[in-house]
Amino acid sequence: MKTRMILITLAIIIMAACPASADWYLKQVNYTGAMEMMGQTQPARYDTSETWITKGMVYSKSSEGDIFIAREDQGKAYSIDNKKKTYSEMPVNIKNILNPSEEQAAKEKTQKVAGMMGSVECTVTPTEETKKVKNWDAKKYAVTMNIAMMKTSMNVWATEDIKIDADLFNLAARSMMAQLPGFEDMINEMKKIKGVSVLSEGEVDMMGTKIDMKTELIECTEKSAPEGIFDIPKEYKKVEMKNPMGGM
Repeated sequence: MKTRMILITLAIIIMAACPASADWYLKQVNYTGAMEMMGQTQPARYDTSETWITKGMVYSKSSEGDIFIAREDQGKAYSIDNKKKTYSEMPVNIKNILNPSEEQAAKEKTQKVAGMMGSVECTVTPTEETKKVKNWDAKKYAVTMNIAMMKTSMNVWATEDIKIDADLFNLAARSMMAQLPGFEDMINEMKKIKGVSVLSEGEVDMMGTKIDMKTELIECTEKSAPEGIFDIPKEYKKVEMKNPMGGM
């Protein structure tokens, strides 16, 4: 089961754009429904992810302890495995990842290969529906996304009440997806979502197996990030970056 790909897909869906410059801490709860596929059964589960955002840098940590860091000053993104005490890195053009031009998107489009495993398609449809999510005024967006053999259909509730640098929040997921054909088209499409996602719910269809998914923002606090949190531990060993399409 390509659990990593499902989590990356959710990470993309729950992010949008709304500039600011202060440090922010965010905590999200992610729900993945029970699934059975190719003889393997996985029970429903809840995971918690934490994100720190500061000017030009973003840090994201999963409940399993996996860490992703992106730094504009170094032009790199890092994936850290705390259990193995290793890290991998890849160069990222922060400007292009956050704001792909129409010319870049058109070029990317011509490079797509029909049926390619890594192809990406995304459609965002704004609606007029609104509601309160916790203390935030949120607007509904219908999002569909096709990545490899997965089709994702989600309702995303986004608010403009949170004055956070969500472009940097986007950076973690965008960096992980930057190697996939159709990436730039997808980013331009996702810019239709105004504000920060506070709730997303829907399902992923993977080769006929449907999996319920839900992500909710439960904490969003403006405060200084811990000292050194955006740095790679000196004792960690550098290894080759894993393919984002990799399995469990």
